[in-house]
Amino acid sequence: DYDKCIAIATNASLKEMVPPAMLVIITPILVGSLFGVEAVVGFLAGALASSVQLAISMSNTGGAWDNSKKYTEKGELNG
Repeated sequence: DYDKCIAIATNASLKEMVPPAMLVIITPILVGSLFGVEAVVGFLAGALASSVQLAISMSNTGGAWDNSKKYTEKGELNG
């Protein structure tokens, strides 16, 4: 049953997203409570800078994977 398979996968993925979501919500509050406003500003600036670098890296990696897949599918790799 296709619908049941989709429901199982959807429910599992939603359950797996709870810990990362809680991390995103709780970490700035915890940093602010323990170290103050300046630390939250630094934390958020660092998170933003590192996430932009990660996004660019993942975009380039995805393009490289796509190009290598096309290269392989054309038969250029290993004869």
